[in-house]
Amino acid sequence: MKGLSLTCEKCGSSRLRRSRRQSLADFAHIAQGQYPVRCLDCNHRFLANLLQFEKIPFAKCPKCFNLDLVTSPQKGYHSSLWRTVLLSLGAHRYRCSACRYNFLSFRFRDPGTPPEATADPVQERAKGAGA
Repeated sequence: MKGLSLTCEKCGSSRLRRSRRQSLADFAHIAQGQYPVRCLDCNHRFLANLLQFEKIPFAKCPKCFNLDLVTSPQKGYHSSLWRTVLLSLGAHRYRCSACRYNFLSFRFRDPGTPPEATADPVQERAKGAGA
């Protein structure tokens, strides 16, 4: 969660993931902007305020809320019918640099993130072989 700079309350680790909702109270907290989060190091579960009003207009990973995204290439990308419809309506392909999750969003990347890198695994392997 580099993009949101959250840390675990128990161990201080920044390796966090959004946790599954376990009760109706979790849905009430989500409506207020507090999401259940789990630390990957100590397995501690807690609520974190993930609504950052200055970052609302920008795309973020739906899995880990990371803001460090790269544009996913069209080549080698299998799209379902629903994704094809969303792409034709103007959605953008993104890949999370932290958890490598591919997703579509109508929002643009945060301009404060590092310059766009390639998310094409073939090009990444070719760069690694050439070095």
